[in-house]
Amino acid sequence: MKKRQLFCFLLIIPMIFKSIPCFGINNVEYRDHEFGQGHHSIYAERTTSKKTLGELVESFKRNSSNYQQIDINYELEALNYDIYLQQLDILKDEDFIQRIELELKKNNSKYYKENKEELINDSKDIAELEFKKKCLSLLINDKRIAYSNATKKYLKSLLDIEIIKFNRGYTTKTTIDDLKTQIESISSEINYYNNINEQILADIKLETGIKDDFSIVFEYEHKKSSYDRNIVQAKLANRNNETTMIKNSIDAYEKYLIDLINLYGPEDTLVQQIELKIKSLNLDLEKSKNQIKVYAFQVVNQYNYIFDTLHAKGKALDVYNKKYLDLSKQYKKGKIPLIDVYKLSMEKENIEFEYYKLYCDLFIYDEIITKGILGQSFE
Repeated sequence: MKKRQLFCFLLIIPMIFKSIPCFGINNVEYRDHEFGQGHHSIYAERTTSKKTLGELVESFKRNSSNYQQIDINYELEALNYDIYLQQLDILKDEDFIQRIELELKKNNSKYYKENKEELINDSKDIAELEFKKKCLSLLINDKRIAYSNATKKYLKSLLDIEIIKFNRGYTTKTTIDDLKTQIESISSEINYYNNINEQILADIKLETGIKDDFSIVFEYEHKKSSYDRNIVQAKLANRNNETTMIKNSIDAYEKYLIDLINLYGPEDTLVQQIELKIKSLNLDLEKSKNQIKVYAFQVVNQYNYIFDTLHAKGKALDVYNKKYLDLSKQYKKGKIPLIDVYKLSMEKENIEFEYYKLYCDLFIYDEIITKGILGQSFE
């Protein structure tokens, strides 16, 4: 069983290591660097409260108006069925055209009446997953910012060296200008992701009712699961409300078609129109079934790819962590220049950013497969 724990500290940029000053006001302490095995945690020293992902999800479910609106929306849809029944009861027999129109509406709304709970649960699962993605994006952006800060620090040190070389006639102004441009570009990127995180944090606070700043604690225990594509496909198909809804619509329109033929005859334009509508719905049904097959292949394939890539990336990060510790010791002994430490720190932060992005992605795909959640993209 592998466990990773990630703390995200919001509205600040944490310092990367105590031994090397970086942009921000915090210290982040790394322990248990063996990413390929055991337990790895990231701790940051801050006095604000910590919130686990699970705690945030529960707050979201209690306080989010959009989440609570799901029940209301499907309750209203289900009530339409009862309304149409009442209208049919009071309708006179001679109002045949109006009656068959109401029958169509009633039969279409029947699906919402009979499957209300499943529709609500499915919609809530999707809403919770989207909220989790939002929280995890903060963690990923924090790691991206840490990498950008390390890159900026390295480039600024490189720029200092190039300025000295330029003053002695060993380099060109173009080289200096190029470095300045790169630093400006990275500064813009840092500001961009800080602004994004600020907006995401504001959204999370709004959806959870939390007013104060907090740190997100993400802990995900996982081992590779051998998901069978056929089993996953069957689970997804069972929760595919779109397919069931189309089947219900086909049934409703076929009943409607019989009433129209009895009223107008088989050659009537409206009859032909409804026949085409039924053909179109049958095509939609086949398309929906095929999409489930493709979707099942994608989620299982993505899960396996991410897990294997994550494992390889974790080993690479282990190597970089050990290199960094060794290089830091050499620098303290005066054996290497500080810029070498900065360069390796930049490379390590890049690997760490890629690692944690994969780590969060794996969690999302695990959620999709185990809960049978439909409608996710695979960018």
